[in-house]
Formats: sequence, structure tokens, C-alpha cells
Amino acid sequence: MVTLVGQVKLLNDAAARSDFKYVHDFNFYLHGLLEALNSKLNATQKQDWAATFAELHGVIDQLDASSGRKHTEATQNSMNRLSAIVAQMEKRFQEMKQADPALSRRAETASTRRSHVAIIYAFVILNT
Repeated sequence: MVTLVGQVKLLNDAAARSDFKYVHDFNFYLHGLLEALNSKLNATQKQDWAATFAELHGVIDQLDASSGRKHTEATQNSMNRLSAIVAQMEKRFQEMKQADPALSRRAETASTRRSHVAIIYAFVILNT
């Protein structure tokens, strides 16, 4: 969840500066982040979150289409919707963690952090 929130903020910054190529290319990565997050949930949680994930995938697809067409207003509208949904998800996830402390994120190790950085750098290099 922390990674998703951070990546949406980066994407929002790119949309604000009308970097349509970055926004368009980044949508595939967002779909992957959602799938990774979904894979961490148990069966009951997957059912509870299914509508939210479906809505997010739809908004990401809209964002992909609008940024691909370089349509500023539609891109910003989709970004606003994406940001709102992720903010709601983050709040809901925090509530879940308070109800079940076992859901708390394990401390990130230095090697995990390096792996995340390497993936992001590879994505940036491949898309420039």
C-alpha cells in the first residue's frame, strides 16, 4: 500500500506537468502494483476489496487512454479520481491494520529497498 500511494503521488506530479508519455507508460506498472497488492490478501479480503480493485483498474485504463491522446482535462480528471480512490483505500487499510495488528507491514530490509529501487530505475531507463 505504501508503494502504491507513493507511485500515485509521482504519477500525479507527472500529470500536473503534462508529461503524458510518462503517465501513459506508467499505467502498466500501476496495474502490476495492484495485482501484487491483491496477491497479498487472503480470500475474504480479496472479496471485500474486489469492487475497489475493479474500479481502480477501470480508472487506470481511462487514465491510460486520456494520456495516450494527450487530453489534459480528461487526464487530470482521471488522476483526481485515482488519487481519491487510493486515499480511501489507504484509510480503509489503516483501519484493517488497527483491527488486525498482524497485517502490519514487516520492516523493509535494505535488500528489499534496493530491489524496489532497481525495478524503478529499470522502468525509467526502459521508458526514456
